[in-house]
Amino acid sequence: MRSSGSKKGLRLAYGVIAGLGMVLAGSASSRLTAQPPPPPDNPVAPAPKPAAGAPKAAEPAAQPPKAEKAPAAVPPAGAAAPMGGLDLENNIPKGPNDRLVVPSLSPQDPTPRVNGMDLSAGLGKGLAKDPPGVPPVWVLHMKFKDPRFLKVKVPGKGERLCMYMWYQVYNFTGEPRLFIPSFELKADSGDGILPDQILPSVEQAVIRQEDPSGLDSIQNSVTISQELIPLSKPDRLRPVTGVAIWDDIPQTGRYTLYVTGLSNGWSIVTLDQGGKENVVRRKTLQVDFRRIGNTDRIEMANTPRWIYRGGLLKGFERQPPENPAGEPVAPGGGPKPVVPAAPGGAPGKPVAESKNP
Repeated sequence: MRSSGSKKGLRLAYGVIAGLGMVLAGSASSRLTAQPPPPPDNPVAPAPKPAAGAPKAAEPAAQPPKAEKAPAAVPPAGAAAPMGGLDLENNIPKGPNDRLVVPSLSPQDPTPRVNGMDLSAGLGKGLAKDPPGVPPVWVLHMKFKDPRFLKVKVPGKGERLCMYMWYQVYNFTGEPRLFIPSFELKADSGDGILPDQILPSVEQAVIRQEDPSGLDSIQNSVTISQELIPLSKPDRLRPVTGVAIWDDIPQTGRYTLYVTGLSNGWSIVTLDQGGKENVVRRKTLQVDFRRIGNTDRIEMANTPRWIYRGGLLKGFERQPPENPAGEPVAPGGGPKPVVPAAPGGAPGKPVAESKNP
């Protein structure tokens, strides 16, 4: 009896101990699952509350509205476009062998305004208009290639070594212009001046070499003056292509080219007190070239420059009227038609006078 009672007591004690263990284990697991998640890597500290009675912090000042950009000024219709503002020369396509000459000032210019733009504005001398009594000066843009030698059989002369220069003119002056060019070449080996010539056989050889497709419609110094140079715009270029040709060229190391007719700028210098012997100087482009070694290759020697160059004209008794370049003035003062020389030296047909002021 005692033994059975003691066994029951032991089993009861073991049961109580086991039950307590299960209760303890359950409470521990519940504590583990009830813990909050770990804090983030970059905790943001809450803003401290202001102390009672402390003044409020000043609010940030409001930013002023941004000023809008004023639209760029656009020249009025028909006005000459400013050369620097519209970068006209950047619109002209240029190949690896092309040279581009843009309008610029010469010390003899009567006004710093060219093509309606004051080219001295960068020096702080901006002019709203031309001075009284000074006609507006216009200048054409010119693109050219270095002169080249070409052997051609010329009728009546046999095989000749000629020199030619391909060029294009662009008109950004605001209206069509009459272009009567003069290309005079001077070799450093002599004092003679060689004017360009009209040689049809050489002209055809140049066209076969420079423009076999005929897209450029290359003209000589006479045919290019038969029509006005059309007005070009930045989005519509209308170049006119020409060629200057020289025969019997001296073999020397350097050449100087004078191009007249690209501008209407001129001045007159009186040589005697009676006013009957005058020198008319016209705005002229001067380009220096040099021969490369002992070859027939010619290249530009330095930057082209604008000068005033002229010849002796007799019979002027008073200041000629305001005529653009290319319109000689008769001794009586009125304009007369220009008669360029035709091939062979015969006089050509009169060229229509320009209606431009």
